[in-house]
Amino acid sequence: GQYDTYTPIQLAQFVSTIANGGYRIAPKILKEIREPSMDGVYLGPLIQETNVNILNRIMNTDEEINRVKQGMYFTYYGNTGTARSIFTDVDFDAGGKTGTAQSGVMIDGKYYNTINLSHVGFTPFENPELAYIVVIPHISTDQGEYPPEHNRTIEAAVKKYYELKKKNNELEHDF
Repeated sequence: GQYDTYTPIQLAQFVSTIANGGYRIAPKILKEIREPSMDGVYLGPLIQETNVNILNRIMNTDEEINRVKQGMYFTYYGNTGTARSIFTDVDFDAGGKTGTAQSGVMIDGKYYNTINLSHVGFTPFENPELAYIVVIPHISTDQGEYPPEHNRTIEAAVKKYYELKKKNNELEHDF
């Protein structure tokens, strides 16, 4: 919202709650700890793995949650979606939400009106495994012009995720 502040971790928790059907999961910074790789190709042996901690389920019905998810799908694949130009040449689907908010910053004693850009989402759409968020604060002083960097950043990061996932799957099958 305008002048409201939410941390990226709060936004990631929000989008993952929508993506997984309303279950709010405790954020975690670390998925697992492994021994060093012996050959630089394969991961080392697993030492510790962080469990998923479900905090609660939100009070919305499945129908309400699915309606929000469908709206997020149209952000990428609808005729008027605000991020319809990304994820056009990929073999996965996703759901997301872009946002702009007026903000301000004080520089050398002078106040400037600025724009914050944000983009949250999840993929794959039907069985989510990744939630993502980008926030770019104070990116512009032009209240009518929104640069597309938040969409470009998400597109590059999600494509890289799938590239690395494919590479890791290929390495696992080489055993």
